[in-house]
Amino acid sequence: MSRPKEINIDPNSLRDIPCKCGGLLFTQVVRLKHVSRLQSPDGNEGVIRLAGLVCVECGLSDTDAVNHLEQVMKEEFESKVIPLKNP
Repeated sequence: MSRPKEINIDPNSLRDIPCKCGGLLFTQVVRLKHVSRLQSPDGNEGVIRLAGLVCVECGLSDTDAVNHLEQVMKEEFESKVIPLKNP
C-alpha cells in the first residue's frame, strides 16, 4: 500500500477567508440537540453535538464567510474577463 504524498504548503502563502465584516478570526462553537428515546436507534435518550465556526467579530458562521469569498472571487474573475466581440 502506498503512503499518501506529503504536501508542504506555507500557510502564509495562502489567501485568507475573511468574514463579510472583514474579521479573520473564527472560534469553534457547539450546538446541542436532544434525541428522545423514540428517535434514538437504540431506544436511549441522548445528546448530539453539532460543531461549527463563528466569526469572533460579528458572530456570522464560517459558511457565510466561504460563500462571501466565493462571491468575491467570482467578481474578481468576471472583472478580468475580456468579452468577445461579435464579427
